[in-house]
Amino acid sequence: MSRKRSNPPAKRGPAPEPAEADRLDDAVYQILQKLKEGTPVRLPGLGILRPGPRKSVLFDMLQTGDAKARINAGKKQGRL
Repeated sequence: MSRKRSNPPAKRGPAPEPAEADRLDDAVYQILQKLKEGTPVRLPGLGILRPGPRKSVLFDMLQTGDAKARINAGKKQGRL
């Protein structure tokens, strides 16, 4: 008895251009270098990567206005 695949194979988009792949590689390299130097790295629209203890990396997520409002609303209501 043969099994049917429940999930079809994922469709892949076109391969990135070599220049785009090089730019991405360069950006990742620069981020890693800054973290190794102990410098935080801002990722626009996402948050901040900071060097942590014992070669770890900490991520401070950016909070949008809507997210801040939900957090503050929860604090005002309190918990029962």
